[in-house]
Amino acid sequence: MDSLCQRLLTGREQQRDIASIALKTVVAEISSGSVAQCVVVSLTPKLIKGITSSVGTILVIVFEVW
Repeated sequence: MDSLCQRLLTGREQQRDIASIALKTVVAEISSGSVAQCVVVSLTPKLIKGITSSVGTILVIVFEVW
């Protein structure tokens, strides 16, 4: 997930698209419990970084994942 977040925030447009689809799939398929908690703890700071980014495309993609 770290690699996907990195590509989402800094990759080329095609890499950002692929990373966003992958992260949306991970978030959608996670069940509740300790795994979900770990994913939330890991993803939240990275997605917040994307939200505060000055790049509009990244902002839109982050909101799609969230």
